[in-house]
Amino acid sequence: MGIKPFGGIQDDGLWKLTYIHPKDSGGILWQLFVPYKFPDEVDRNAGGGIVNLKRIDHVSLATKDLKAQLAWQAKVFGMEQFSEWTDDHLGYTGAEMSIPGSLLNFEIIQPTRPDSFVQKFIDTRRPGMHHVCCEVESVEAAAAALRAEGIEPFGGIIKSDWKTHTFIHPKDSGGCCSSCSKRGRGRGVAAGCWLSAVGAIALLIPHTFVSNPISPAGRASLAGG
Repeated sequence: MGIKPFGGIQDDGLWKLTYIHPKDSGGILWQLFVPYKFPDEVDRNAGGGIVNLKRIDHVSLATKDLKAQLAWQAKVFGMEQFSEWTDDHLGYTGAEMSIPGSLLNFEIIQPTRPDSFVQKFIDTRRPGMHHVCCEVESVEAAAAALRAEGIEPFGGIIKSDWKTHTFIHPKDSGGCCSSCSKRGRGRGVAAGCWLSAVGAIALLIPHTFVSNPISPAGRASLAGG
């Protein structure tokens, strides 16, 4: 495919790793790594904060070309598409893909008109990571818990034909736009908290996780690239 691993192959004593640069992937820094030792098991049933976080459902990429991204993810990572939809009200189309070796899904969204929230995101930030969707127990309970902490859910609780959701404004989250949502009929049933994200996705061979943000030096390098 003519993709040069960004930074070559590195070895920090804990991982052997390399990267796929955002300019080659459509906007996301992918980190590919093999650990020398797997991390210790942790209690994954521990409390999920005031919103009662249950699990991460998917990560989402905003793109100008949905079909091209679907083909790229399938070829590079072996992801398989399992859904596709168009939302005329919000002005975007999207698809979800399963990730090999992971319960996490990968979503790709593309604007269908200039006033779409996806187009506005691309215009201001360029194509790339849009949000992380985290399952919560209840949107209403999450909204009440946020209010109790002095955070007013932006826009109130909004109901559509296939989901109920609310938002956390970036000014309340330190710069990250968030949406807690609960799906009804249409695209499956799940409750979730969508968190806008800027960072990297780490691909553990053969598992997949969301990584910690890259180092300041790495950010500077990417900004220059």
